[in-house]
Amino acid sequence: MDMSDIAYTSPLNQIENRWNQIIKEIRSKQNLENGWGEGNELAPSKELIDWAEFYIKQTVKPHFQVPPPNYVSVTPDGSIVVEWYMKNNNYMSIEFSEPSVSKLMTESNVKFEHLTIPRQQERSSDIVETKSLRTIAA
Repeated sequence: MDMSDIAYTSPLNQIENRWNQIIKEIRSKQNLENGWGEGNELAPSKELIDWAEFYIKQTVKPHFQVPPPNYVSVTPDGSIVVEWYMKNNNYMSIEFSEPSVSKLMTESNVKFEHLTIPRQQERSSDIVETKSLRTIAA
């Protein structure tokens, strides 16, 4: 067997591929219409989808030092939720309920935090929040 016939994806490429898949999942929410769950559910707005993609790409991925999320979902009120389930029963989610605002929730065995991070906040503030998330992602 010729080794060149075997496809190999490095762990770093696998992680990058997963981040790209998450962005595609966020983008796919633009295909939803109001009433998507056979009721009165709202579809996320284009602006909200753009904001979620921007925040994940520009803030979470480069500064939070967490692995790619496990899930992307939409709530009945049209919010986008990105969720991480990590080691030691640690959990993190970011809810995008309106353009330019992110609601970050973390939960671990010892503490629970809920933060609202407006878009206008300085990048250095996002990095400060990263420090508290490092132990949760571990």
